[in-house]
Amino acid sequence: MIAMPSLARTLDVMRPFLPHALVSADAFERACAAVEHLQARITDGIYFECRLHDRSSRVDLVIIVREQGGALLSTPTASTSSDARHADDGWHRLAAFCRRWLTSETRLRDLIDHIWLEYDVEPRQPDTQAGRPAPGVFCRLRAPHRRAHSPRELCRRTLRVVEALKGRPASRVVRDCLSASVARLPKEAAVPYIGFMTGRRTPTIRVCVAKLAAADAGTYLAATIGSRNLADITSQAMLPDGVGGPWYVPMLHIDIDERRGFLPRIGIERPFTWICQLTGATGVAELDLLDALVARDLCTRAKRDALLTWPGRSVAMMPHELGWSVIERRINHVKFVHDPDSGTEAKGYLFARYYRRRERR
Repeated sequence: MIAMPSLARTLDVMRPFLPHALVSADAFERACAAVEHLQARITDGIYFECRLHDRSSRVDLVIIVREQGGALLSTPTASTSSDARHADDGWHRLAAFCRRWLTSETRLRDLIDHIWLEYDVEPRQPDTQAGRPAPGVFCRLRAPHRRAHSPRELCRRTLRVVEALKGRPASRVVRDCLSASVARLPKEAAVPYIGFMTGRRTPTIRVCVAKLAAADAGTYLAATIGSRNLADITSQAMLPDGVGGPWYVPMLHIDIDERRGFLPRIGIERPFTWICQLTGATGVAELDLLDALVARDLCTRAKRDALLTWPGRSVAMMPHELGWSVIERRINHVKFVHDPDSGTEAKGYLFARYYRRRERR
C-alpha cells in the first residue's frame, strides 16, 4: 500500500513563513509529530495557536475538516500508514462521530456544516503511554442565529450535537448547564460552535456564544457562571456593530464539566480584519490592540512584531496536489483566556488557508 502524503508535509510548506519568535523549531517539530499520521488532503485550513507571553513556547494546532475530510476520518484510510493512529479510545470516538455526522439517517448533516480538530501539543514527557492524544472537536452549526429558533429548539439542537460528540446521553448537569447558557442569551446572540475537549485531563464541553452585546456580557456571565469584573477584558475584545451600532463581544467561550457544571475559566475572541492582510497589511485598530497587549504585559514586543510578519499571500506546491496552490496567511484573531486563579492570558491565532490556483472562491 502506498502511503499518502502526511499533513506534517503541509506544515513543512508553511515553515518558511512562520516567525521563529512565535513558532520555535522545537514547537514546530512537536506540531508536525501531532499530525504526521493524518493525510494532507483532510484539510485546507490550519490555525497555529501561539502564546503571546514569554512563559511558554507551546504551539497548538487547529485544522478545519469539511465533509470530504470527515469521510476520511470515519475510515482507516484517514491515516497515512496502518501503524499511525490516535490513542484507541479517541480514534474510535472520532471515527464514530464522523460516521454519525455523515450518515443521512442521523440528520446531523442538517445541524453541522463542518468541524474543527484542535490538537493540544504538550511538551514531550518521559514514560508517556503509546498512541496519540485525541483532538478536541468543534462543530460549526448550520443556521445558528437565535432568531431562527426558539430557545427550546436551540437547546434541543445544542444538546443533540453534544450527545453526538460524546457518543452517549449527556449527564443531567450538562443538560441543565446547556439549557441555562442558551436560555439566557439575548435574541441577537447566537451559538455557532459547540466543542468537546477530549484530549484534556478533564474533558469539557465548550459553548461558543457569538455577538453578545457588550452591555449584556457582564449580566449574562454573572447569571450563568457567576463571573464578574470582566469589563477590562471585554473592553479589549469588543467591536462596534456597524456604523453607530452597539458594541458587542465577538465570541465568548464557556466551559462545562460533566460533574461540576460551569467552570470559572472563560475565553473571549477578538477577530482581525482580514482583507487588508492579503497584501501584508494589518488594520490600525488591530495594531492599537497589539500595542495595548504589550503595555499590559500580555504580549512581548518580539511576539507582537513577529505576528505582523505573518500576513500575506503566496503560491506553493502542496504535497497532495499536482498543481500550484494559493496560500492565504492572516492573523485570524487574538483570544483572551481568563482564569480566576491564574489571571488573563493572550493567544494569537495564525491562520493559513490554501486552495488550487485554478479555483475561484
